[in-house]
Amino acid sequence: ILLSATQVLIKATLIIVLASIGSWLPLYYILGDTVFYLLYKVVRRDFTYWVPLEGVAGLVVSGLVRVVVKFVVDSTAIMHFRHPYELGGLYFSLNIFLPLLWLTVVLALDLAEGYLSEDTVGRLTNLAKVLGISLITLLGAFLALMNKEYRHTFISTESAPQMTKRIFLEGNDLERYTLFQKTRTYWKSFEDKVAAWVKESWATWEEEKPDWFTDQWKLIVPEDMKPTKKTGDVDGGDETAAKNEGEEALTVGGGEEKPDWFTDQWKLIVPEEMKPTKKTGDVDGEDKTAAEVEGGDEALIVGGGEEQNGRRRSILELISGQKAVSSKVMPAGGIKKEEIDAEEFVRELNRRGSMRM
Repeated sequence: ILLSATQVLIKATLIIVLASIGSWLPLYYILGDTVFYLLYKVVRRDFTYWVPLEGVAGLVVSGLVRVVVKFVVDSTAIMHFRHPYELGGLYFSLNIFLPLLWLTVVLALDLAEGYLSEDTVGRLTNLAKVLGISLITLLGAFLALMNKEYRHTFISTESAPQMTKRIFLEGNDLERYTLFQKTRTYWKSFEDKVAAWVKESWATWEEEKPDWFTDQWKLIVPEDMKPTKKTGDVDGGDETAAKNEGEEALTVGGGEEKPDWFTDQWKLIVPEEMKPTKKTGDVDGEDKTAAEVEGGDEALIVGGGEEQNGRRRSILELISGQKAVSSKVMPAGGIKKEEIDAEEFVRELNRRGSMRM
């Protein structure tokens, strides 16, 4: 607070002295100081503000924000604005001492002579000395008490693009992910490294789900940097292990995947005239269960002897010279198929028939 108050007093004293010399001088000084700051940023290729805007909108917003921040620092000397994304360390320090320097020059060269009395000039000179000593003392005390590793930030020449690149090359994912929240101008020079990092790490992020890996963050990642989705992938990731283990695709008709609703219960409610005509030997595309085989066998045997013999002959004609296939349901739910001879099949029917008689 004392440091901010001292800087404000120095600035106010300078404005008063300039106004006493010429009414337009304070305005010229403020405009000149602001233009000097903007040129400093342009020469160092650090004019663009960090907000993710491009083109004309980015330039307009950058210019406005830079000017506003400059006036805030002139009035408050808030230390946080020495950050490379704002004024930068070196310019922040210059901005503190430049008003004191200009005030000293004006008073030392007697530029106010003829506009102010000698007594007033003398008092202003003494005030400038006190303010100068106070500023140096307070700033020195601040540097002495602060963490040593941050002292260099007051003379740092690192720009915003340079800092962005350093964080990306030296930092971890937790520090890198904020990259896409900054203007692309800052990381365009190493864009290829950024793209490689995203593509190589995306699968890991999908699996580990770090807190910052949100849907909102995914939206700000350029599409050309996201990994290409493979056929069958879900959101760029592999299918879950639960779907891969022990499953085979069930097909209906021409190789299409069997939908979940296509069940035996659903088939029962479909009118018979709407179902496709079954070919001889077709079994609804599925194996019959043991219960169905048993029911079919019983239907063949319960009828009269003549009808029963006729059906047996039909069966023999159907499977003559071939192998009849019966299906039995295994305990695990799978289907075990066994091959039996036609004669054995008929003997089995006779045995079941005799048992029911």
